[in-house]
Amino acid sequence: MDDEFESLMTKSHPEAEEGEIERMEAKFYIVDPMQGELEIERPEGPVRYTLKPLKDLYGEGKPVQSISTMDETHLPLLLAIEQEIVRWYRDNPRLTDAHVLLTLRGLAINPEMPCAVDPLGMQLQFGLRLYLSLMDGSRQEVKLALRKIAKSVERHTKASGPRGYVNFIAEYLPG
Repeated sequence: MDDEFESLMTKSHPEAEEGEIERMEAKFYIVDPMQGELEIERPEGPVRYTLKPLKDLYGEGKPVQSISTMDETHLPLLLAIEQEIVRWYRDNPRLTDAHVLLTLRGLAINPEMPCAVDPLGMQLQFGLRLYLSLMDGSRQEVKLALRKIAKSVERHTKASGPRGYVNFIAEYLPG
């Protein structure tokens, strides 16, 4: 987690009494996802912030050997990854499940791998950086989540063709 980012993303509720801990989330805008740069709306004015690299954001997480979609603990992580896939797909409608699968498999081996030639990989790393800046998650949990989604891509591709997965998640997730 990133305490500095978390403090920038929260602000005291305007009606809170002094000493109360009631907080509201600040709004942010993505300036450059490839660099991890955001602009955060603060009462005193906008603040630019660059997310920390993945390697600096991993937490302890929970010791797990696998991730289940039935376990609510890991749903936010899975959704964060899939949200970035949908975001990329909406801007790049030629994206195929094969490209998604290749990217996911590479990141599942090494989530911090250089993705200079794979913009989808950089987009996924941005989503992971954003997620891990606010939530606790271990490197192992991230790798398992990427593998879990890769298996989903394989299933949907077999059942529905070369864009079966991306079309499926695009239908259910906002982009």
